Amino acid sequence: MSRQIPPEGVVGRDQLIERIWQRLQDKSVRFLAERRVGKTSVLRKMAANPPTGFHPIFLDLEKVHSADRFVEVLLGELRLLMSTTEKAVSVFRDILTIFQGTEVGGVLKIPELSKRSWQEAVEKTFHAICANSPESIIVLMFDELPYMLQSIAVQDSKAGASDNFALAILDTFRAARHEHSNLRMIFCGSVGLHHVLATLRGNLHASQPVNDMPAVEIHPLQVLDAVLLT
Repeated sequence: MSRQIPPEGVVGRDQLIERIWQRLQDKSVRFLAERRVGKTSVLRKMAANPPTGFHPIFLDLEKVHSADRFVEVLLGELRLLMSTTEKAVSVFRDILTIFQGTEVGGVLKIPELSKRSWQEAVEKTFHAICANSPESIIVLMFDELPYMLQSIAVQDSKAGASDNFALAILDTFRAARHEHSNLRMIFCGSVGLHHVLATLRGNLHASQPVNDMPAVEIHPLQVLDAVLLT
């Protein structure tokens, strides 16, 4: 990922962002765009300036290449949402115990997940954050998700793993979206998600993990906005 424009420096995206927030009232979305168009800048501006009633959480997955690291990043970001009440903190500790994880100085470490019930723990995490903020719409912004899935699939293939963890992540996300009325997700990345999905499914899986997420096209800036940015 190249150097990012700070949210206050993003121009020409206000109307687009307003439309995205409107869609997120009811559905999760996925971004479609060519490379270098500014998908991440849109996400960061949204995360920095959410409208009332939304609680966005931005997750940068570009450097995540394993299941363990993914869970660490996920729980690390969601932990901030689970620190508002004593009950929420207790629930988060229980979830961390399921993973047999540790927290030192605010840094989470998760041991080998291949034989652990990661799916159950992630589901409980989603349930906890949604129950903890029932009046808000939680928006998980997964930047570079396709790249992470591709990396995990490659690592699993090299290790001879039989489980399709990358595809299982998407299926778990889909189930969570349908279970929790105040949970939304945005999938974004420089690698086309449809290409990664085709590889993950192969000829053995019929999974359709994003058919409930309408696409939002991110177009290049209009000329006047591009001149202003320059």
